[in-house]
Amino acid sequence: MDEQVRYDKHDLLEALDGEVGGLVAGDGANSAVVSGWPGSTSAAARHSRAGEYLPVEDACEEANPCGADASGREEWLEKDLGSSVGRSNGRPPRSLVVRNPFIRRDAPMTVWGAVRLALGTLILVPVRAALSVLLVGAACVVAALLTFPCLTGRARSARLTGWRRRWLAATLQALARTTLWVFGVFRIEERSSAGGVRRGEHVPGNWILVSNHVSFFDILYFVYAFAPSFVAKAQVRQLPLIGIITAALQGIFVDREQHTTASATEQVVRRVTAVDAADYPPLLLFPEGTTSNNEAVLRFHSGAFVPGVPVVPFALRYRFGQCDPAFVGLSPWTVLCILAEPCYALTVHCLPVYRPSAGERADPRRYAESVRRLLARSLGVEPLDLGYRERFTRQLSRTRLQMIDLAQCNGCDSTHTDTDVHAALLPV
Repeated sequence: MDEQVRYDKHDLLEALDGEVGGLVAGDGANSAVVSGWPGSTSAAARHSRAGEYLPVEDACEEANPCGADASGREEWLEKDLGSSVGRSNGRPPRSLVVRNPFIRRDAPMTVWGAVRLALGTLILVPVRAALSVLLVGAACVVAALLTFPCLTGRARSARLTGWRRRWLAATLQALARTTLWVFGVFRIEERSSAGGVRRGEHVPGNWILVSNHVSFFDILYFVYAFAPSFVAKAQVRQLPLIGIITAALQGIFVDREQHTTASATEQVVRRVTAVDAADYPPLLLFPEGTTSNNEAVLRFHSGAFVPGVPVVPFALRYRFGQCDPAFVGLSPWTVLCILAEPCYALTVHCLPVYRPSAGERADPRRYAESVRRLLARSLGVEPLDLGYRERFTRQLSRTRLQMIDLAQCNGCDSTHTDTDVHAALLPV
């Protein structure tokens, strides 16, 4: 084995105990990430030496050697994640340099790229802006008609069932797909592992959809695929168009200024554990709590896993020509570039439904970490101990640093609440 990628068992376990999930071999732009997953020394190290990510289809075959059920998984977790997931092993932090997951990956500007951007700004941007307003307006009108008077006045918390729910879901799914088409997401490649769900299949309301978060296109895709519920700020309900659509999808609205009301986590638990939970659409949560550039899976908030119900993990990956669709390092210029990009391609992989073991139901952090590592493995990237707090306290979206030191980033102060699900719902 090449000396650059030779690590002993102690090094790998130390990285896993510290929630880093991988080591970096080499230096600078030629760094290669060696995953700490079981069985990954052959596949992940082989691809990392070539400077590539592990392809989704190959990674999924090795993602969970014990299967998606609880049988045999506890032994795997104890062996490879340790019994103290999410806690330090007591050793002093070492310098671990990784790729910055919050910087943009736009291609270098060329003459043809500049011409394409100019044409997109003059033609595509105004057309897309006008059509998106029309589509959102149409969705708002349909939602208002189909939910009146079910979700107005005193009946705001009532369930939407029967033909109203079916018609609403079908209409919003069609409009969401049209909106994706308007913004250039022409090709959507969907893959489902054995035990996963496919677009259009019924997902019980007492299951939770979880996914990595890259762009606002993520939300449009899930509306197109499943028309799920969301968790949003209470103020969203008052917005002219989005508020009506979110209420029609029976979203959970959280008012953080009213300390007498239930928290987001409490409301999620009530929804998915209620006797009539199956009558609601499934909840969609982005446990990372912020967006990244598709080069890592960030730290998960554990609030989505507190109920202990099954989750359906989705791995999203975008392909683009000139402008990265990721919502990182945004400015008026980058937003214009995203809107002017002619086309994007989206790959969606649905992993098997993850049913937690008894130990994972008792420990939401372990449950969250298990799902996070499965998602990272399917994407062929590293599960990094980074999140919303490091992104903004260290200004990682604004810096141009390609590589960052995890030991320095994790040393910042924070009032982070691990069980908070509210931050995991709206793109930043």
